[in-house]
Amino acid sequence: MILRSPALLPWIYPIVAGRRRLFDERFAFCGTRTPLTENECGSYDDLEEASSFLFIPASSYCELDGAEQQSTTVGENRVASLSKGDWVAYDVNLLNSTYYRVQFQISSADGEGAFRFENAFTKEIYASIETVPHTGDADVYDSISRDVRLPEGSSTLLLRSIEPGWNLQSLNIEEIGEISETIEEATGFVRAHGREILDAKGNILHFKGMGLGGWMVHEPYMMLADELVKTPTEFLNLLRDRIGYTDTASFRKQWLENYVTLKDVQKLKSLGFNLFQAPLHYDLFTLPIEKEPERGHDTWLLTGFDLLDQLVDWCTQEEIYLAIVLQVAPGGQGRASSAYDYDITKPSLWEDDENIRKTIALWREIARRYRDNEWVAGYDLLGAVDWIFQSNNTNDCKEVDNTPLKTFYERAIEEIRQVDPNHMFILNGNCGGTHHKGIFPISRNNTALGFHHYWTENNLESLQAYLEFRATNHVPILMMQAGENHNKWYQEAVDLFERNQIGWSFFPWKKIDAPSSPFTILGTNLYYALLDKWQNEKLDILNANQIMFDVADNAKLEKCTLNEAVTVAIMGVNTECDQAAPSYTITPDKLERIEAESFCRLQNAVIENTADELDTGGFNLGWLNKGVAASYKLNVTVAGDYEITYRVASIDGDGSFRIEKDGSIIGEIQSIPATKEWQKWTDVSHVVNLSSGVQVLNIVSSQQGWNLNWFEIALLESLTGGQLEDPIVFEAERNAKEGS
Repeated sequence: MILRSPALLPWIYPIVAGRRRLFDERFAFCGTRTPLTENECGSYDDLEEASSFLFIPASSYCELDGAEQQSTTVGENRVASLSKGDWVAYDVNLLNSTYYRVQFQISSADGEGAFRFENAFTKEIYASIETVPHTGDADVYDSISRDVRLPEGSSTLLLRSIEPGWNLQSLNIEEIGEISETIEEATGFVRAHGREILDAKGNILHFKGMGLGGWMVHEPYMMLADELVKTPTEFLNLLRDRIGYTDTASFRKQWLENYVTLKDVQKLKSLGFNLFQAPLHYDLFTLPIEKEPERGHDTWLLTGFDLLDQLVDWCTQEEIYLAIVLQVAPGGQGRASSAYDYDITKPSLWEDDENIRKTIALWREIARRYRDNEWVAGYDLLGAVDWIFQSNNTNDCKEVDNTPLKTFYERAIEEIRQVDPNHMFILNGNCGGTHHKGIFPISRNNTALGFHHYWTENNLESLQAYLEFRATNHVPILMMQAGENHNKWYQEAVDLFERNQIGWSFFPWKKIDAPSSPFTILGTNLYYALLDKWQNEKLDILNANQIMFDVADNAKLEKCTLNEAVTVAIMGVNTECDQAAPSYTITPDKLERIEAESFCRLQNAVIENTADELDTGGFNLGWLNKGVAASYKLNVTVAGDYEITYRVASIDGDGSFRIEKDGSIIGEIQSIPATKEWQKWTDVSHVVNLSSGVQVLNIVSSQQGWNLNWFEIALLESLTGGQLEDPIVFEAERNAKEGS
């Protein structure tokens, strides 16, 4: 059987093990890593210096009684099989006597178990946990957090089991300081206050946002042109070469105006988000230093400012926060990604101080315009950085102190504060926004640490460095960019951030022909043909300008497809089927094909691009594990027996599913032929009886290991009695236009 859970992929094991070794080397909680038979807690001889942040693997105890140490499926040891009266103890050394947030990673297959958290020697009880999460499996973990006052210095903390049936994976102890019973004084603006972000009235604010990636910065992969060009500027130059400067300018104008409108802001709000993130390209606001009439001069361009003014007005009108992000600074701040628009033939941001001066001047102008707007959440001074500063270093992720980056931040903040004393600054790290060493502490307050969370596991270890920064520097942390992933990953990521009190913003809001964003911009067949021609023949194409204008027109929200599975995974809300119009009408004279992604409700599956030769350019449902369900609302005009044929794939012949209606099983597919690849497809079918009228059919996975592309429904009498019309394919984009 093929297990498709990302947490179980073999290549993850050495990563987890490597990280675990780092934690063990850094935090010497006890004098040994093996179970102790005598009272060795409390000696404290081998503890490292006092800290305000500790990550403690469960296996790093100094003494254990009754329970056992046990390996897990991902190669990590845990304390397992805790029965009533069992206990496990940990020596710690804390920096201050104050409140700490203690997070316990717990598993309980049946939701059984209870424990106390106490001081081993004074017997003071810090917290009693009377119920633990029902995780459904011993290898699936959830967290429980308690805010407790802990003593300064060395002490021994003990977990004592009150009820059996639970396992412990780790503890996380983070200083949060004194807990105030009153709301902080209002300043009228979003601001950083200790480890929290507060709104204009002084209440704790938790950001839930989306980024407008692809709006001002035409990253080639977002335009499906990454095999033709490497940077956003190269993409625009390609258009200028093929359709001319005038039509390229017209295309870009239409794209910028259509990609985000008032409707987008209103839709974002209706889905439950409270933040838009606007990534800027400097070239819409000012000239590059090479084109200025003289060095040290700044020519301001109205295009960018007008677009940003309009977006700020819309967000203010709808009471949605806006984080302004400089994704591309003059010269480009990184080499590793097309997101920075770096040109190797010109000096980068870091190679000419005039680029740094211009970048800060741009921020001063932005801050001057919005200094009094309370719905501007803050200024993300550099969306991310990828640069090697040390001459003896070959990896920007291993910079020792990031001195030029910190110097830039402090210089920028100092100058911006001269025109805007109000707004918060967000500081991303090197290594694509993940490496902050040397940046904090910063000399100015009202700053937050921003980080990116791409292509990483959704576990506590992935946040460990940021949580430590938050605890030791008393600054809030924000996940400013992540995405381009499947919806199960989104769901796990949101859960991780919420458990650790971290605001977040995913990326992007829209993307051409991609099911991994809340909305899909429809790529036309002519656009694909155009890119293919340009790649292979480099010929001028008739009406190429109109093809590009059509792509820009498709960026309008009303022409995009809502990927509900993504928004459900992120926000945890769903349009119930009883509120939706029927997507299909089933008639006796037509074979109706229903695309798998055209559900009215989806639970826990993933929408993927399909390579099925019978469904070019479409999508399929993948990761169909046990319990995954997709629902489809139909209007059946004639009652009778119907044959349903399913287009499925399974590498090893795993997978089975059933059809439910009104809580009853009306049909089953008990086996699926092996197709050897996830994108090699075959058909399976059965006959079910359907009543007439509007109804919801639920396809429920009984066994994991299969994909679904579409299914076809035809009245059995029609199949044996005459000619049927060709199947009508209802793609997701068509359903979106019809309001289903």
